[in-house]
Amino acid sequence: MELNLSGAWEYQAVKELQPPPGESGWKPFAVPGVLRGYDYERAWFRRAFTPPATMRGKRVRLNSGGVKFNSQVYLNGKQVGGCFGGYQPFEIDVTEALRFDGPNELLVGCHDLTGVFSPGKVDFSRARGASSRDVPRDNILSPVGGLFECYGIWDDVMLLAQEPIYVKALIIKPSVRHRELVVECTAANESAADAELDKVIFYRR
Repeated sequence: MELNLSGAWEYQAVKELQPPPGESGWKPFAVPGVLRGYDYERAWFRRAFTPPATMRGKRVRLNSGGVKFNSQVYLNGKQVGGCFGGYQPFEIDVTEALRFDGPNELLVGCHDLTGVFSPGKVDFSRARGASSRDVPRDNILSPVGGLFECYGIWDDVMLLAQEPIYVKALIIKPSVRHRELVVECTAANESAADAELDKVIFYRR
């Protein structure tokens, strides 16, 4: 079960990500999308949503395909996670912060590429026509990619819900020599109650 949270958002450019911004200064923004900047720029992105009632009682995760860079994620005023790099998809369990009795506010804050620099400020005025990527050199702690002057929520954002007890992993072991296919299934229990499950291995000859 899923809810697509891409589409119409708002953004606000700020000097620092702490604390989260106020109500004024928001502008329309489309997700996936990016802003341009490289000299210690930061921005907040937000949208409101109401989860479907069918998600109630399930484990709910926020899934992001990618946010550049060093992101912070808040749901209804509670910080629920984030991702330091800019190109890794990441997933956050938001079950405890999610509301079903009204709209939810999702806030995502991120930095330009300076968000993945080592401590200390880099002086970009030294660029003098050269690429801004060449200035920090040894200060970069995570890949910034070719489009290094772009930052923001550059991939889709989804809300995913699943039962508390679910299949976590499948290991498929084919053997041509023995003419068999072995599938090992691993289950996870994220409910508050104990559950007794049998480990099952399926053989197909």
